[in-house]
Amino acid sequence: MPSASIVVGDFENLLLLFWGPGPELLVDPYSGFKSGRVDFVLFISMDVATTHPGAFAKSVSIT
Repeated sequence: MPSASIVVGDFENLLLLFWGPGPELLVDPYSGFKSGRVDFVLFISMDVATTHPGAFAKSVSIT
C-alpha cells in the first residue's frame, strides 16, 4: 500500500486469527553489546480476515 493511503471501515468486522505457539519474544544481547543496547524481537503468527469485505474502503494519494 502506498505511503499516502488510508483504510477506513467498521473494524468490528475484522478478525485477527492467531495460530502457532503464541507470541515469541526473542532477546538479542549481542548485536548492540558495544553500545550497551539490548534488542527485542516479537514474533506473532496470525491471519487477518473480514466477515464483510464491503465494510472497508481504501483511499490512495491522500494529500
